[in-house]
Amino acid sequence: MKTEQILVTSGAQQALFLITQCLLAPFDAIAIEAPSYFYSLSLFQSAGLRIFALPMDEEGVKTEELKQLYHKHRIKMVFVNPTFQNPTGRVMSEARRLEFVQTCSELHIPIVEDDPFGPLTYKSGQSITPLKKLDEENVLYIGSLSKVLGSTTRIGFLVGPVAVVRRLAAARQEMDFGLSIFPQVLANQVLSRKAYKTHIQNLHVILMERAKTLTDALTTYAPEILFEKPVGGFHLWVELPLETIQKSDFDALLREKLLVVPGYLFGVKENKIRLSFAQINQDMAVAAAKILQAFYEGLSK
Repeated sequence: MKTEQILVTSGAQQALFLITQCLLAPFDAIAIEAPSYFYSLSLFQSAGLRIFALPMDEEGVKTEELKQLYHKHRIKMVFVNPTFQNPTGRVMSEARRLEFVQTCSELHIPIVEDDPFGPLTYKSGQSITPLKKLDEENVLYIGSLSKVLGSTTRIGFLVGPVAVVRRLAAARQEMDFGLSIFPQVLANQVLSRKAYKTHIQNLHVILMERAKTLTDALTTYAPEILFEKPVGGFHLWVELPLETIQKSDFDALLREKLLVVPGYLFGVKENKIRLSFAQINQDMAVAAAKILQAFYEGLSK
């Protein structure tokens, strides 16, 4: 990879903003995974884009659905988070990755691969092939250091074809007159040290233990609530087996001081919620499970 293919940004969201402002035009149609945290970002609406949901299954986005969307709406770009997806935690299968990349290439649809959780696998030695490696020219890859070095580390990066990176770099220069060099120097120091690898390994262990703490608590204290067991990242995708949940119903969880993200904020109508376990401990997990069980029982009467 050439240095000319890399653009450093003020976090992953600036990379997304540059793409929407420079590579797309108002009323262009884009496809986004459903569910996806992208639906909570206002930058797509601000750019005047038409957003179409791209359904998923356990293996990732459905390529046949993408073909239908393209022929109906002329999709100009597709945005995906294929590794430890937010909010589901799913990993797009290798077979689906190949199929997806090939389909987008045939239809001439550029892919934006957002990969903030890629380094945060729970399986030692697990190797997941980024979409970028499968198609160097048609994939714009976005990464971030905030998930591994802390939320205050607002450093992201974009990898793409040289011509695209130059165009985005020029726009970024006009926007912020260049990034502060100090946090970049600090990040470079951290990434260059052997201790960084140890830090990542420690994160793997900590996150795996905290994920297990939460899933064990749900299994014990909220047995009727379903969830997808995470294999990486920060999030647990939980299903409440109810026919309907009103938006106002979630106020009950806030009154109990349990913060969840409802499924409708991720572009789906399913009775699902996202829990985050990055900062959780045993007592918090048990309390959350009991609150969710009481919430479910109250709505199912």
